[in-house]
Amino acid sequence: MKSLAVRVLSDFAVDGIEPQAFGSKKARLALHLLAVAGGQAVSSGVLIDALWAGAPPARPEDQLAVLMSRLRSVLGRDRIEHRDRGYLLHCDWLDVTELAMLTQEVESRREAGHVMGAVAAPGRALADSRRGPCAAARRVGAAEAR
Repeated sequence: MKSLAVRVLSDFAVDGIEPQAFGSKKARLALHLLAVAGGQAVSSGVLIDALWAGAPPARPEDQLAVLMSRLRSVLGRDRIEHRDRGYLLHCDWLDVTELAMLTQEVESRREAGHVMGAVAAPGRALADSRRGPCAAARRVGAAEAR
């Protein structure tokens, strides 16, 4: 299965997939909502409210299932999981998660008295995240090797 990297902090994007591949704006919005949840399931009710803004179609759960099917056809069948009345996105890299890890690294360095390391870490990590998940993984791997 191909790696799935998702960016939500700036313009929403899935690395290697053009936005048009997802079809409708509703499908892209549904994917964005799932990504922002950061590995947590999003209830069908929340998705329906966000996608149809108070004016849902006659059978909103069916329409939502169609959107999820379209997303699965682009991302891969196992990337979107249906759970108890909700959906969950499985991705390999999410920029929000990278930011959380960076914040934790800065705090750990600062608390350990490594002020210069705390100052340098955000710039390196931000540069890596702009280059994508492979650069970020190399940085984490190098840090673990030390």
